[in-house]
Amino acid sequence: MKKIYFLSLAFLTLLVAGCKSEKKVTYYSDIYAEKPTLIFLSPVEDQTERRVEKYPKDAAYNNELNTAASYMFQTMAHPLINHGYYVIGAVASEQIAEQIGFTPKQWRNSGLQTLSQHYGVDAVLNTTIIRWAEENGKWIAYLEYQLRSAKTNVELMHKWVKAVKEVPTN
Repeated sequence: MKKIYFLSLAFLTLLVAGCKSEKKVTYYSDIYAEKPTLIFLSPVEDQTERRVEKYPKDAAYNNELNTAASYMFQTMAHPLINHGYYVIGAVASEQIAEQIGFTPKQWRNSGLQTLSQHYGVDAVLNTTIIRWAEENGKWIAYLEYQLRSAKTNVELMHKWVKAVKEVPTN
């Protein structure tokens, strides 16, 4: 009986989620209109305030933030690849970013046509870590994602995300 209840609840949830797909099409209309295939990951901008290193705990906390930010940049390509996009990997992105020499503000506002002309990039994903917080054994990251067209320099998507990861402790 519990299995039938669970399966019917799961089916109802999928049905309700499927009905909301029209909003998704209208919300992401620019992405569907332009249809980018190759996405460039700009370096992650980390705006998180670091602790002043008075104690060893402060240095360990800052190291955890630095490691988390670099790990995030290295793994950002996987969800995009799973959705069918071609993504320039983290190492190649860093090398190209060093050659271009853009500041974080330029990644968001200036013309990205050079990426389109030289590397065939269709869109650039800018990621900003606004804040990290640790509360009750959970890491919470406040992120901002912006997808800009490298051809037309139009903003295709802009999302604010609150990501939560529970850290198991013994």
